[in-house]
Amino acid sequence: MPSVSRQRPPTTAPATIPYNGDILDGGCAVGQLNTTKITAACYGRNGVGKTTFACQGGEPTALISIEPSPTGGARSVMGRADVVVYQVKSSEKMLAIAEALKSRFAAGQKPFRRVVIDGISSWNDVILSEVMGLDYRVMPAILGWGKVSMDQYTERGERLIRYLRPFFDLPCDLWVIAQERDHTPPKEV
Repeated sequence: MPSVSRQRPPTTAPATIPYNGDILDGGCAVGQLNTTKITAACYGRNGVGKTTFACQGGEPTALISIEPSPTGGARSVMGRADVVVYQVKSSEKMLAIAEALKSRFAAGQKPFRRVVIDGISSWNDVILSEVMGLDYRVMPAILGWGKVSMDQYTERGERLIRYLRPFFDLPCDLWVIAQERDHTPPKEV
């Protein structure tokens, strides 16, 4: 079998859809789409490099950290001049950041090329504490069986979706980081 020294994109015939006066006439070739925005999710265990990976690229990056640790999960990107960290402990502040970013982009400013939300798992906990009327800082990490009703879990999920929408609407790359629930604290360096 011959060796492959260089990969080439496959050659394809352009998609041509005949005009029939129906909904399919509104389609366009993928190459004609006018977007360079990347939306990505990073999921994994504690300390495997999710934040480091999401903040790569050397472009202005907003790292919105809703992690409970004192460094807010940003220790791996300390010293990076291209990363600005916002430590957040409430949904209200998350939404205020989304609104401020939206306003700046609407005014023609481009404050960041990438927004990284570090801690969807933690944000879920914050939202659940808000739904239950508890202080997030003293809420147990593992709630016993029956402590949270199905309605409260449903409300938490609906709020998270609603709260994330403004971030997905931003005209920049968006990385969302979620942590696998292993309940193992990160190792201190």
